[in-house]
Amino acid sequence: YVDYSIPNTKPDKTLKYPFAEIVTEDANEITLQPNETKDWTATIQMPADKYDGIILGGLHFQEKKEEDAKKKSEEEDVQIKNEYAYVIGVKLTETPTVVKPELALNSIKPTTKNYRNVVEFNLQNTNATLVGGLSVDAKIYKKGNKEVLHESKRTDLSMAPNSNFDYSVDWENQAFKPGKYQLHLVAKTADDTWEWTKDFTISSDDAKKANDTALGL
Repeated sequence: YVDYSIPNTKPDKTLKYPFAEIVTEDANEITLQPNETKDWTATIQMPADKYDGIILGGLHFQEKKEEDAKKKSEEEDVQIKNEYAYVIGVKLTETPTVVKPELALNSIKPTTKNYRNVVEFNLQNTNATLVGGLSVDAKIYKKGNKEVLHESKRTDLSMAPNSNFDYSVDWENQAFKPGKYQLHLVAKTADDTWEWTKDFTISSDDAKKANDTALGL
């Protein structure tokens, strides 16, 4: 799904105009008295070159805690801390040209996620368009074997323009075994279908490192 408030996110290499780099706010902090209203403005400098597609971003607002309250919270070692924040999404378009999404399959690697063995692959949206209603069906086989070893299906996913994310196939509490494997991936929207078949290897070192970290084996 599309998230507007992930901190310190590294932009995708295909992203020409990160939203944060074309926006200048008039102030990064506002103090309000009870019942007081103030205007806050942000200036958007559109790219010098005309572009097709969309630029997607968000304006993130968060309540600033008083130092005394923050210190008291730390002293009491509160396990659950509530903070008030919200985001206003912003979509910028310059031309009516419709840009078609284009997905790419990047790296495939065995790893652990939440102390579970998974095979993780990176899916990338390389164009300046929002991908919605995306379904992903990932099947993993032992190389040369037609029997599905592990499978993961997801529906109603979305991807921001010029973005990527890591998708995991759970190894179902089994230990990794070194060897050659094959990923067959089908990604679909209402209008487009992408399909890949890609070989990958789980090395002895990769298997040992993951198996030593995973719980429940």
